[in-house]
Amino acid sequence: MKNILKLLLKQYFLPKWIVLIYDLTVIGSVFIFSTYLVANFSAEQVIIQNTLLQIIASVFVFFVVYHIIKPHYNIIRHTTLKDFSSIVYALLIGSSGLLVFSVAARSNPTFEYYAIPYPVIIIQFFISVFILLTSRLFIKAIYYFLFLKPESVQNTMIFGAGRLGMIAHNVLERENQLSYNVVGFIDDNPNLHGKKINGVRVYSAFEAIEHFLAKKKVKEIIIAIAPWEISLERKQQFVNSCIEKELQIKEVADVSAWIKGSLEKVKIQNIKIEDLLGREPISIDITKISEGLIGKHIMVTGAAGSIGSEIVRKLLLFNPAKVILVDQAESALYNFHNELLASFGNVNVEIIVGNVSDQNRMRSIFENYHPEIVFHASAYKHVPLMEKHPYEAVKTNIGGTKVVADLSVEFEVKKFVMISTDKAVNPTNVMGASKRICEIYIQSLSQLKGIKTQFITTRFGNVLGSNGSVVPLFKNQIEMGGPVTITHKDITRYFMTIPEACQLVLEAGFMGTG
Repeated sequence: MKNILKLLLKQYFLPKWIVLIYDLTVIGSVFIFSTYLVANFSAEQVIIQNTLLQIIASVFVFFVVYHIIKPHYNIIRHTTLKDFSSIVYALLIGSSGLLVFSVAARSNPTFEYYAIPYPVIIIQFFISVFILLTSRLFIKAIYYFLFLKPESVQNTMIFGAGRLGMIAHNVLERENQLSYNVVGFIDDNPNLHGKKINGVRVYSAFEAIEHFLAKKKVKEIIIAIAPWEISLERKQQFVNSCIEKELQIKEVADVSAWIKGSLEKVKIQNIKIEDLLGREPISIDITKISEGLIGKHIMVTGAAGSIGSEIVRKLLLFNPAKVILVDQAESALYNFHNELLASFGNVNVEIIVGNVSDQNRMRSIFENYHPEIVFHASAYKHVPLMEKHPYEAVKTNIGGTKVVADLSVEFEVKKFVMISTDKAVNPTNVMGASKRICEIYIQSLSQLKGIKTQFITTRFGNVLGSNGSVVPLFKNQIEMGGPVTITHKDITRYFMTIPEACQLVLEAGFMGTG
């Protein structure tokens, strides 16, 4: 039965005319009650004929006001503060109209029967507001507890009692599918400690982590603080404190995800991998880069990959004449193209499906588009896979690099920037060896006399979140309950983010002279 009601309530809503009739009935009934209340419930003091005329006038005035302001258009089960405001506003305008009407009636003996006592109008306003708002709250509460309230909820706390924290709280309270119960805010502002926001108490970080979390069985913390409102050191300190208590940590997406003051539920996500860095992200001077990219025809191989796609995003910020995106993964390339259209609008990009090791295909691209700058990010990166499939590593990494580099020389490309890896240093595996051979070949081309192409090689270490990075492996192993496999217990790894890596690629491309 409950499931049938739930299905009906999801598909059907109360018609507007029924809500209108209900509200006008309440207003009319309250008018009668107010009339008798002013008369001390003495029937002798109430003139029935006058009262009926005044009720008709009152209901008519509110009927007109309702059709102008339309508070009955709101869906009751989803009533918000704005809906409450429209009801109060409609009643206030209607009551003001009755006051004006009564003043006018008193000045004309012909209409003195319509003169409504002022106390009746005032009492009617306040009681009507109370009944209409309370009834809507009651209906909304019934709908929630019968049909929306999740069977099991997870107690959580929000770190950040500012604007973003309040938005996150509102989202969690509204979206029952998330199954969250916010039991408290955490904030570093001592002026907020002990106070309540939206009915939820604010705690200090120490009080929450050391005492309150265990009491309320909180297993998850949501960080809801804008990046400029908290230092990286403080955020890392808080995250480490949560990790020590074996808490799951999530965060609210940045302000760019806001839509007119609201937040989509999908924007509450796991903490970003950039927060694993023990330093501030690198920023570079883009003046020289901008001068070298504006108005240029640029080709990016491996454009749908994690590094290639981020290079493209960065390039489009500098208004190049055209960016040619080359990749053999057609689905990834298609999805990336749609992303670019959504993010940048009608940008001047050319999407080409092709294998860099196919010389004829690459030649046709160079002949048709004549790129002035080439970023070569196409490569197989996964070390274990290349150990099992060395032919593919040689064919794509070495063969593909040779094809694109030779064509760059032939078509007098100004700059050729190759993305390499730190595994090319004294390589101990097939992937690293293949990239080292690519580096040597590039270096040999740069030594040729008379060539106009500047060849530049950049080496990456561990790039957080990129294809081939160890971080996704660690993350999956942790989520599966371990163990976490490492090369050596004393190994030290150095990380950079994908945006950092691509910024450095661009900078290297215009610092290097070949």
